[in-house]
Amino acid sequence: MDKYLNEVLERASNDDLGILIEIMTSKCSELLTVSAEYKKYYPDHSKYYQLIADEIRLFGGNTFANIARGSNGPSYYEIVCDVATKIGVDFNKKQGVMTIERAIFDKLVTNMLNKMSEKQKQDLLREIGVSDKSTIIGMSTMTIQTMFRAGGFASYQLMLTFVNGMLKTIIGRGLPLVANAALVRLASVVTGPIGMTLSALWTLVDIAGPSYKITVPCVAYIGWLRYKQSLVQCSNKACEGMFESGAFKFCPQCGTKMIDQE
Repeated sequence: MDKYLNEVLERASNDDLGILIEIMTSKCSELLTVSAEYKKYYPDHSKYYQLIADEIRLFGGNTFANIARGSNGPSYYEIVCDVATKIGVDFNKKQGVMTIERAIFDKLVTNMLNKMSEKQKQDLLREIGVSDKSTIIGMSTMTIQTMFRAGGFASYQLMLTFVNGMLKTIIGRGLPLVANAALVRLASVVTGPIGMTLSALWTLVDIAGPSYKITVPCVAYIGWLRYKQSLVQCSNKACEGMFESGAFKFCPQCGTKMIDQE
């Protein structure tokens, strides 16, 4: 059992896990889909999330390393550190797994921003609700990076938009947008011109080696799932605020007392 991986997968929905399986089966041969548990329980992926975790760890190691580990593969934390090193993230191994996952995402987002035109970045900001012209014009890259790094719902919106572009490139479809009204409105972002632009840009991400073509998107996707699971929604149904658990006692948008998540 790997606590950093299992704590996310055991809380994930069948839709979330199904997408992860599609990432793993998109590029390389794997053992998951020929297993007895997969055949018995599919598409109830939560029944065999441990097999999914095991498969991710096997992808994370090379053949010789897996033999040395008894074919268990490296820990998820080791995989995250390996991916961070691979794509040039500045980190240290004393940092928590979520911090390094966020740094990986930050690096991937920055790389994509560098490939976007100024107009595309401005369009992205407008689509997610930034209307201040002085913020958008001439400062779009800095604004997007600041919003992402600040956390909260704006950061989640950006992560979702970029994850959706990644998935469209890798598995040919994006995330299902359901439940929260604000997320439903994001459908116009991820399925419109900006979403198409981000999907095209993901094809330019340079990830050498077949295993990294699985582990990099897996880590990015799991990092997004972990962050999604850390958010709580305002108890006021008329409000669309979503914030990191424990960050506020009262909703910054409407003043309603936040639901205790303990």
